[in-house]
Amino acid sequence: MSKSAAATATRRLMSDLAIVGRIAGGFARAIVDRKRRQELSRRLLEFQLYDQFLSETAAPRKYVAARVADLVPYPLLVTTNNGLYLLNRGELHCLLPVRCFGVARHEGTVFLGATAGIYSFVLSAQIVGAKNIDRLRNVEVLARFETRYHNERIHQIAYDPRANLIHCANSRGNSLLAVDSLGRGIVDEKLLFVDGTGHPMRTDQNHVNAVGINGDTLLFTAHTAGKNGGAVGYVADDVVRAYAYRSAGIHDVVIHNDGIMFTDSFRNGEATDRPNASGAIRFRGEEYLSQSIESGSRKLVLRGLAMCGSCLVVGFSSFAEWRAGRLAGTGGGVIVFREEKLVGVIEGPFAQVHDVLPADGARTDAAGGARTLSELDAMFTRDVGPLLFEGPVHRGRQSQG
Repeated sequence: MSKSAAATATRRLMSDLAIVGRIAGGFARAIVDRKRRQELSRRLLEFQLYDQFLSETAAPRKYVAARVADLVPYPLLVTTNNGLYLLNRGELHCLLPVRCFGVARHEGTVFLGATAGIYSFVLSAQIVGAKNIDRLRNVEVLARFETRYHNERIHQIAYDPRANLIHCANSRGNSLLAVDSLGRGIVDEKLLFVDGTGHPMRTDQNHVNAVGINGDTLLFTAHTAGKNGGAVGYVADDVVRAYAYRSAGIHDVVIHNDGIMFTDSFRNGEATDRPNASGAIRFRGEEYLSQSIESGSRKLVLRGLAMCGSCLVVGFSSFAEWRAGRLAGTGGGVIVFREEKLVGVIEGPFAQVHDVLPADGARTDAAGGARTLSELDAMFTRDVGPLLFEGPVHRGRQSQG
């Protein structure tokens, strides 16, 4: 080794030893200082969650988490704060015990929007089983980026088989991300809204939390838009159109039987007179099956819609004012309707349901064909509200693995 190389190695060693010394000093001070100890525990918890995520995705195993009433006539994927579950024939099977939000499927692959520590991930996993999902294997990270706060996590996702892209509701960037399913990372980002000067908003301003596909058109929802309201809209021909809904707190959007269906998750419009009112399904401009969802003193937060045949399933979560309370214990599940009548409620071993999807990957079996812009405009105006915003799509990052 040359003298210069030896000197460089020595400097690096001394630098590493200095860092170790400072970390040791920080640990020592945290022992006797409560504020330092609290901050240290938070940072260590972030690492523990990330470490657990790596362990769980390395070798997923399927197990029966609960036996429940056999009310849903098709296998159903359910994403929760405790993991990805398969509801099938009265059994809840845990497929992957990591916190996940959006879910999509194409042929033998499941895609997930997941989170651990300070990161959001877009994952792919191979399905083992010809007819049923026996288990998952070969979990791969297709995209990863930092989302320190819970509201920033990747939310709903949708798969476009024509372009091999996973479209993601990116709350952190107020945008829709396109992630390549073959491993090229983030290949496109559509920024949806601009401020008063025309500059695109890159933070969680509107909380974009759902995405869907109708032909070449991307559907989306924004939790907050305008004064005390939300928005449901679409991106077509690089133009964004958002339609106003009177209450904040929207999730999910799907075109079903020539109507827009979405969830008014918190039903904030009823909060003044009925603080415990549960969320509602909106369909063709009206509340849909709302009386069946009312649960007295227990407030249910609705997220996730799945329709197949005459069976409609909506996910629900327990409600708490503070986020930490929403993740504690149980209280989440799905509500099942057939022929527009309540069949029953299935509760699971989790507090929050983020999305539900028929295991074949089709959110609805009555989506219909692609619509023209005039047809979409008429449908959204009728079923959501007046046009709130229209403008060109702005582009963000182009690639990130």
